[in-house]
Amino acid sequence: AVRDMVQRPGVRRQLIGTWESAGLVNAGREWPIPDPEAPRLQLTLHADGRASFADDGRSATWRLGDARQLYIMHQFAPDPRTPGMESGASEDVLYEIISLSPNRLVVRTFDVESDIIWERVAETERRE
Repeated sequence: AVRDMVQRPGVRRQLIGTWESAGLVNAGREWPIPDPEAPRLQLTLHADGRASFADDGRSATWRLGDARQLYIMHQFAPDPRTPGMESGASEDVLYEIISLSPNRLVVRTFDVESDIIWERVAETERRE
């Protein structure tokens, strides 16, 4: 069912917007972020393929792959003080979309055993 959902043309439109980290799923059990006042990561997926992270200025791009795949390509600024980072770097992170609804997205990175829960953020609550 998820595979069919992600292949629908409207899925890309459904992903566009701002999402906030809300917790993890591990061994079938949800673990919400325990402190409601704790800072949460906000990720905005823009219609033009850009992705931005609130509060840290990191730039990225995003795209859908085959079936249930969401790719986020992180761009890291050059840092002449760090060996190997003199010219900057990029990292393409592949996520499997486990579930998607209008207000909730659950993804799994292929090298982590926990799923990440994201909740949609209203435009009025979005941070830059």
